[in-house]
Amino acid sequence: MKKQVAILLTGVMMASALLGGCGSEGQQTSEQAVSGAEPQQESSQQAETSEESSAEEEAQAALDEPYVLVRENSTKKGIITEYAYDENGDKISETVTYQDKPDETLYREYTTQYQEDGSKIVTESQTMLQATGEAISNATYEYDYNPEGLLVRKAGFYDGQLDGEVTYEYDENGNLTYQSETKATSLGNAMAKKCEYDAAGNLVKETLLDSDGNVNRVYTYEYDGDGKQILQHEFNAAGEETVSYELCQWKYEYDEDGRITQEWKEGTEHGGKFEHYEYEYDEYGNICKKKDLTLHITYEYAPLSACVS
Repeated sequence: MKKQVAILLTGVMMASALLGGCGSEGQQTSEQAVSGAEPQQESSQQAETSEESSAEEEAQAALDEPYVLVRENSTKKGIITEYAYDENGDKISETVTYQDKPDETLYREYTTQYQEDGSKIVTESQTMLQATGEAISNATYEYDYNPEGLLVRKAGFYDGQLDGEVTYEYDENGNLTYQSETKATSLGNAMAKKCEYDAAGNLVKETLLDSDGNVNRVYTYEYDGDGKQILQHEFNAAGEETVSYELCQWKYEYDEDGRITQEWKEGTEHGGKFEHYEYEYDEYGNICKKKDLTLHITYEYAPLSACVS
């Protein structure tokens, strides 16, 4: 646009120089009026260009901005969970509403403390009744994250006393390789497990260990070319396959812009849809809603700036 204006102005100036000695006073006045209009036209065009550029920059900024989960709606259970965040994207609160018991809405608060090395500790408060602030549980939790943002420790407390903890280890690619066991009441019973991955980073083997470190169960997984899981095997401690799963394949539906609107895993022998998801996009092309059509849960996402409390 600016290049065209510059060429037009140059042409007008050259024409004025050639005709300056042969036109009448009226003609010269007319030419001056046209010449005087050009800067106004250019200014208007520059303003339009500036507005377009500003709109594009805002759109790009929104496109690049991180999106966060703001709401989960479990229509089958009638439970809505909502989240609030600070400017760093750290969760500061969680509200759980039961549609059949609106007066029993639950509330939790989260506090994040950053350390000098970039790691952080997140503390989860007791669960409270939102209406009264009354605590309905004596359990609180603490989550430790390393500088890369990976969870390395989760601890449960009762009445301020440590009840138990789970620790996590990762490889250089950030894949979970080991998770310790826990028998804490606040955390629930869970066996220790080891995880193995292929070159693409797909989880291919998961080994559950008992308290003595012996193998209890083993799960192996297979994937398609897109990294989607299509087959699972389950083995007991003796290495015998105990559960046989049907081979599946992933299928997709797309919109006119080539974006996935639905995806599901379908059995190759008996059919049926598993892990069926539906997606919606906002004006920037980001996913703003994800529906789990199998579990009847809808996840809603929004730009972080729209969620900061």
